[in-house]
Amino acid sequence: MPDVAVIPPSTDVTVIFDVLNGSTPFFGIALTLAVYHGATRLYQAVGSPVCLHPLLIAVAAIAVLLEAAGVPYDRYYRSAEPLHWLLGPVVVLLAVPLWRQLATIRETGVGLPFVLLIGSIAGIATSVGLALFLSAPDVLISTLAPRSVTTPVAIGLSESLGGVPAITALVVILTGLLGATIGWPFLTAFGFRDPRAKGFAIGVAAHVIGTARVFQINSLAGAFASLGMILNTVMTVALFGVAQLFMIP
Repeated sequence: MPDVAVIPPSTDVTVIFDVLNGSTPFFGIALTLAVYHGATRLYQAVGSPVCLHPLLIAVAAIAVLLEAAGVPYDRYYRSAEPLHWLLGPVVVLLAVPLWRQLATIRETGVGLPFVLLIGSIAGIATSVGLALFLSAPDVLISTLAPRSVTTPVAIGLSESLGGVPAITALVVILTGLLGATIGWPFLTAFGFRDPRAKGFAIGVAAHVIGTARVFQINSLAGAFASLGMILNTVMTVALFGVAQLFMIP
């Protein structure tokens, strides 16, 4: 009878992670999806409070699990990298509702460039202004400046400016959560009734997370939120490019 290796039972979380990591190169994908699913179920079960948003809970839970298991973040990131590859196509897919509402967008597009410029500048100015007011170091200013664009672009801008991409990603998530939570009722309270205007404003200020929330409220507003998010990304990159040109001695 051939020898059979017997693995002693263990509840040690490090062993569990080591086995999982050794059994598949994509353990990060499985971990991310499982934790996010659990966070979503918890969020729905307790009445959807903003403090328990699935993104916040999932990020915190994964960080705790990786630390407890002694799994380096780089290893987790590499194993979950296909999820990062999907960010681009997912953002591109937001163009589908834009196409469906193209006629409506053309009818109301005259004032959008002006509103977009104001919104983009305001998003950058509030971050940089607050950091300067608090006498923050230059690295923190560069980290916070691109907070109002979608995560992949914000990380790229943060790196080019000399910021800390990991902190930038967290700030972008918090910005999106804030806009998704209070954006619609805030605009309603100030007398905004047109779903196009409300959607566009939230898309500019709260990127993908805010846009996803707006789609749950109104499809037309969601289309304008997608437009605002995409155009704000382009405008923000352009503004940073111009700023860097003038900063070169």
